[in-house]
Amino acid sequence: MGLQMAQYIDSYLPAVDGVVTVVKNYARVLDEAYGSCCVVAPRMPGYLDQDPFNVYRFQSIKVPKRDPYRFGLPSVDVAYRRYIRDVSFDIIHAHSPFGAGREAARLARKLDVPLVATFHSKFYDDFKEATGSDRMARLGVKYVIRFFHSADYVWSVNAATAQTLRDYGYQGEITVVPNGTDVGVPADTKERRARVRQELKLGELPVFLFVGQMIWQKNLRLICESLARYKELGNDFRMVFVGTGVALSDLQALCRELGLEENTIFTGIVLDRDYLRSIFVAADLFLFPSIYDNAPLVVREAAAVCTPSLLIAGSNSAEGIAHLDNGFLCAETPQAICDTLCAIATDRPLLEQVGRRASETLPLGWDKVVKQVYNNYQEILKDWNGRRK
Repeated sequence: MGLQMAQYIDSYLPAVDGVVTVVKNYARVLDEAYGSCCVVAPRMPGYLDQDPFNVYRFQSIKVPKRDPYRFGLPSVDVAYRRYIRDVSFDIIHAHSPFGAGREAARLARKLDVPLVATFHSKFYDDFKEATGSDRMARLGVKYVIRFFHSADYVWSVNAATAQTLRDYGYQGEITVVPNGTDVGVPADTKERRARVRQELKLGELPVFLFVGQMIWQKNLRLICESLARYKELGNDFRMVFVGTGVALSDLQALCRELGLEENTIFTGIVLDRDYLRSIFVAADLFLFPSIYDNAPLVVREAAAVCTPSLLIAGSNSAEGIAHLDNGFLCAETPQAICDTLCAIATDRPLLEQVGRRASETLPLGWDKVVKQVYNNYQEILKDWNGRRK
């Protein structure tokens, strides 16, 4: 019959980010190939789940300044509590340490099954942005670390992220399980590129792309300031921003202030995964100078269609990237990014060469990643049952 598995997350569709994508693909492949897997997440008003696996929701309230994210309240949801009384899971996996994560821990203890917790995000940065206080951010991190110390098995998405968790104060064992992506270059790449460039009025200019949450932690100001310098040197280009978030209107205002209004396109959130893939195809370079992210899926998604990325040297996001081999690296300054763009943005042979290497070295298919996840679950259960003897 296979395992009975649950993925707990504090934010799920229609919100879209890297953690949501991970959970959706874990559940999809696990449910298809390895047993039964569901997602448990806060309710999103007005949204109807359409996934091929079960999704169970509990009550939620808005997170201030972080629309569309919600804060889950499983303990006060009578319908959820009634349902959960009768379920039986072999293993529970938490992907965040807040309402959903605490509920995952409570249920794992009740059922006497192992709790796996994955560390995905730099929570200190989130707390600091939300509160403006180092002290409050440190207190928030202590809360997060208490949660991870309470988990039975802890995972991270790469070695750099594991080090971040240790820097926060976690002292236990950490298993690295990488993120996956959709793999394979589309056969109709030329047609996709031409169609998107026509629809977005990009022409044949160099096209730079950012996909993700519109929040300042992702170094969006740095992108704009770098592009302003690049434009001042007489370079023409188009910058496409895909996504939404609390900083969107301020980001648009900044682009106007810096004289980038004619160069920038804001598409909003793109839920159609195939169309998003076409946007990646249409770009010449993916700009991702975030030092906030850990193992960004979007860099792998770009690489999967041979679009290279420019990242900040030494950042967690840049793990696995070698400059001029399978990506581009530079310092975290507007001038460094501007200089790098001047050197590479119009060098089509170089961009294509580095893009091909990125496609060969960076993406891992979800089937392969989730097979590793399932094998890890099996080993965890062996260890767990051995402890109980």
